[in-house]
Amino acid sequence: MPTLNLKSTGGGLKTRKRGFFNKRFIVKSLICIIFYIIIFAIVMTSVAPKRYDLRVGDIADENIRATKDIVDNITTNRKIQEAVDAVPNIYKSDNQINAEIINDMTNTFEAIDEIRYQVQLKYKEMERQSQISGAQQQPSQQSSEDSQPDTENQRVDSKQDLPDNFIAELFQDFPIRLSTGDMNTIINGTETEITLIKTAVASELEKAIRLGIKTDTIASAKSDIIEALQRIQVSNEVRNLGINIASSLIRPNMIYDEEATLQNKEKAAQEVEKVVYKKGQLIVAEGQPVTIEQIEMLKELGLLKDQDVDVTIYIGVGILVFLLLMVIVFYTRILDRQALSDSKHLILIGLVMTLVLVAVLLFSRINIYLAPISAGAMIITILLRPRIAIVVNALLSILVTIMAGNDINVFLVSLIGGFFAIYMLSKAQQRNSQLLAGVLVSCVNMVVLLSMGLIFTSEISSILTTSLWGLGSGVLASILTIGTLPIWENIFDVITPAKLLELSTPNHPLLKKLLLEASGTYHHSILVGNLAERAIEYIGGDPLLARVGAYYHDVGKLKRPYFFKENQVGSQNPHNKITPNLSTLIITSHTKDGLEYAKKYKIPPVIRDIIIQHHGTSLVAYFYHKAQNGENGNGVDRDNFRYEGPKPQTREAAIIMLADCVEAAVRSISDPTPGKIEGMIRKLIKDKLDDGQLDESELTLKDLNKTAEAFSQVLCGVFHKRIEYPELKK
Repeated sequence: MPTLNLKSTGGGLKTRKRGFFNKRFIVKSLICIIFYIIIFAIVMTSVAPKRYDLRVGDIADENIRATKDIVDNITTNRKIQEAVDAVPNIYKSDNQINAEIINDMTNTFEAIDEIRYQVQLKYKEMERQSQISGAQQQPSQQSSEDSQPDTENQRVDSKQDLPDNFIAELFQDFPIRLSTGDMNTIINGTETEITLIKTAVASELEKAIRLGIKTDTIASAKSDIIEALQRIQVSNEVRNLGINIASSLIRPNMIYDEEATLQNKEKAAQEVEKVVYKKGQLIVAEGQPVTIEQIEMLKELGLLKDQDVDVTIYIGVGILVFLLLMVIVFYTRILDRQALSDSKHLILIGLVMTLVLVAVLLFSRINIYLAPISAGAMIITILLRPRIAIVVNALLSILVTIMAGNDINVFLVSLIGGFFAIYMLSKAQQRNSQLLAGVLVSCVNMVVLLSMGLIFTSEISSILTTSLWGLGSGVLASILTIGTLPIWENIFDVITPAKLLELSTPNHPLLKKLLLEASGTYHHSILVGNLAERAIEYIGGDPLLARVGAYYHDVGKLKRPYFFKENQVGSQNPHNKITPNLSTLIITSHTKDGLEYAKKYKIPPVIRDIIIQHHGTSLVAYFYHKAQNGENGNGVDRDNFRYEGPKPQTREAAIIMLADCVEAAVRSISDPTPGKIEGMIRKLIKDKLDDGQLDESELTLKDLNKTAEAFSQVLCGVFHKRIEYPELKK
């Protein structure tokens, strides 16, 4: 099967850049803060410990135990700090810097050799010129062996013998900065001394690299190198040259290894033994007088009424609630950006979580297992999507468990029951499925509690009683879901599967009107719906929304149905009597006309978005080319023949755009074959990609390739060949 060539020449899939502190971000942040405060207050109502009015010498009315593990922070922190301070900083050798030093040294030595070589050549040239001048009186024959200079132990007589511009050119690209004396030494030094000093410099630099050079030890390293070079038996000029070269090349190669140092410090801190008072440890025994030490312990735990509130509990709950809410933020930012693209969805999730937690708070006075915890997962699944419902259900399970005193049974009932509810409702699209989901949750809760009772309890009567409470939880969850669902739908304009099914029925007034007044558009929309639904099933999304959105995407053609080819019966085409500009205006206005029809018939906003976006800013190519071929064709502005947009913002809207143009174009193929159909599909998708129409959607190149395969499968079934029926002889 051919693959989709998606190399873009003009557009491409681009990511829109948004400012971090834009209006939408601020609104969402405020919503998160408000619900953070609400959820925090509800949880604190359950977890705040009981406080006692006790003094030294009072008799305790009950046993008082530690509500949490307590660490002697002062002593522990002092020991940790001492251990951390004793850990030395760790440095590591930077191989890249080492290589750079060696490379710079090599380049410097090669430059010295090259300069000395060029100097010898220059002197030979000067000598030949001198001989030529003397040859006017007595010509002499130059030996062929003089053509190559011999630099071994040869010293140039004087720097002044060479032209200044020649010397400047020699040292123009020298790797390091040199003094005039150093340049003179390079030119006039003997080969033996130059070689000796180079060897010594290389040896000392390599030694320094091996030993390691830190920022605070570089002066000492230079001093060591200078001291070593002082012992070399060469002239002072050559020695100074070596010292200058080494000083210019040497630099710190030991880099502070922060990660290794921190690891050692953390290891040292972890090895410090903490002084811990365990949770549940008896502090005050019933009937015993309270001692000073016990009062201090109760103060540490925040269990005395005459002291300030134990802020550590508030901090702990606050941090935990914050982290749990951040899970939703991270999930939507990384895995499902569309889930909370609308601030209303964020408010919806916050209100649902608040409703469930308040219900838990109320029902916990009867029995915590009766609380309709799974209602949150059920409502979010129906109103938004199963994936975000899974996250919300997990967070609610954790919060409810904390409110229940870390009861593992509550956590399992909440988590497993909610997951089963999500699975049930994600597969069903009828309203009675909500009641069935509640029954399923009841059964699951009862089984979970029964299983945990058999593991940890031997009292059968207690196990059965607890299981029956769990049975009522699922029923209450379904009642709460069914009772509040219409309220959520109306307040937040959220479209549910049940609502989509109502919109998809042919008896809907707007669809019936489309069938009677623009039957060609109606049947075109049905086929576009089949294409879009199949493609969304391939790439992921809401297939039902794609199908229903396709049904309504062209309702704007009702205003002028016969200006659209699919509604024209016969050869009369009203566009033949008007200008291309006017034709374009009529064609492009059907998106805005469709939006007006949708508002009139109270079609949900998500469908209205598809109607206005399904052409994006596409070019009306036919009338644009017609205008170009007409009078004043050179002055035609391409932008005047485009839809006003906006471009598709969701994958469903983008898929409907592609399905719309593909369905119309494939009908124009003469003698359609699977190969022709698929080739046309892939060409049209690439054209939309190149035109930038998919820039603001969530489609990837992989999605587009799957979309082409889905379209091809559907259209090949529609345009399959039929056998020719023979005429029966009478």
